[in-house]
Amino acid sequence: MYQIYGRSKSECTLDEIADYARALIAETRLNPPPEDATFDLGYWASFWPYVKGDAFAYVNLPRILTIRIKIHTVYHLRVLGWCCMQSAFEAEDDETSMKYFAEAAEQYTTAAGMFMEDDENYAYFLKIAIEAYWWLNSPLKVTLPMVKHIRERLPGINKIWEYSTFSEELSTTLQQAFVFEKEYRKRILEGAITLDSSARPDDMVSDYDF
Repeated sequence: MYQIYGRSKSECTLDEIADYARALIAETRLNPPPEDATFDLGYWASFWPYVKGDAFAYVNLPRILTIRIKIHTVYHLRVLGWCCMQSAFEAEDDETSMKYFAEAAEQYTTAAGMFMEDDENYAYFLKIAIEAYWWLNSPLKVTLPMVKHIRERLPGINKIWEYSTFSEELSTTLQQAFVFEKEYRKRILEGAITLDSSARPDDMVSDYDF
């Protein structure tokens, strides 16, 4: 159903994609850096936490995943979180859909935690986690603090990544969250709603009808 490089769409399922990601996470955990290693921070992050972060959320660039044997190069797939989001949209009932959205939120939050807080992927994955919470109709007391957390870390992220090839896309997706935050904090101050109220952006769309 889903494209993996070297295989047709009909040969690959969401479960297979998720299995690849879980195997990569397991292999990384089973092979920690040597205790006496003197790697610099960038080297350590690239080969351990960032690998797990990609697997929890997505593989952004073509890379070979090695799990004792070489398996396929994966192109721009949001792996565990992505699989959960797709399953949520394809679910046949509300209960199953909500279960998958909850799992997606957890996976993307976990993925973000694998990155430094000044890394652009940290903000990006948290934003997708917020989207999952929006689909869950989570209360503002859940989503607004997450948006604030991203906004407060954005200056540090921009200091490093402002001119990266991903910066424009990141800015666009984060702007949706910041507009949401501004609008609903205003409504709270006006007394129209409370932090226990559920809300999501008006421009959120889905093929799945809730």
